[in-house]
Amino acid sequence: MTGYLSVLRAIAHAVRDAVEDAWERREVWGQKVGKGADGTPTSLIDKIAEDAAMEELESLDPPLSVLTEERGYVNRGYSKVLVMDPVDGTYNAEKGIPFYSVSLAVAEKSLEGVTHALILNIPANREYHAVAGQGAYCCGRRISVRPFRREDSLFVINLGWSAPGRWAMATLRPKRSRSLGAASLEFALLAQGSADLVVYCFERGGALRVVDVAAAYLLVREAGGRMVDDSLNPLRMPLSLRVRKNVIAFADEAVLGEVGI
Repeated sequence: MTGYLSVLRAIAHAVRDAVEDAWERREVWGQKVGKGADGTPTSLIDKIAEDAAMEELESLDPPLSVLTEERGYVNRGYSKVLVMDPVDGTYNAEKGIPFYSVSLAVAEKSLEGVTHALILNIPANREYHAVAGQGAYCCGRRISVRPFRREDSLFVINLGWSAPGRWAMATLRPKRSRSLGAASLEFALLAQGSADLVVYCFERGGALRVVDVAAAYLLVREAGGRMVDDSLNPLRMPLSLRVRKNVIAFADEAVLGEVGI
């Protein structure tokens, strides 16, 4: 069997190809075709992508069980788990906004057990990957977070309908702020040194599930950044769709002082 990173890359390419093949049907990508394992609606583009990912997985037959957005946990008899979001940024894809990805990670027991990660920006065909202890890479080149400089600061902030006041105030602090609608790629911006802070923080309940953050968690860590919860404790999540958490990632602790934390 090939290595886990090769497996992730093959699955990501299968998803990319399936999405590209479905491009002429993009006007119906947002059509709801069912419900995912967590009870949220499944769009046609989600189903196209996940079907392609699972078909490639079955073809490769790696020693991995699966946790995915639409099917939930698929027990294939292995302790290591492929944590998969076949389309991160579904709304962007549905609306023709070229900022969405396939996000894949190999983990055991929990988020802290992620060992391999790959995020593919589908429209740009731009790959990020990381292996525990071996650094983070974009298109084969090593990447790292940057030191904080207020005069060049960029925060990526996603607050849903409402958010705790301290994080809402964070939108006023940087030189520039963005909200781009695809968590894995937004965290990748921090990992590659383009952003200083990424916030996903909702007032009620958590913003993200483990399928949303597993790959980005390792990428950010291997690039020298940190990912924490909204109490600034180390981010811990089980391999389950039932748990949602608010997530903050940063490169330099000086940025926390900037937002008054």
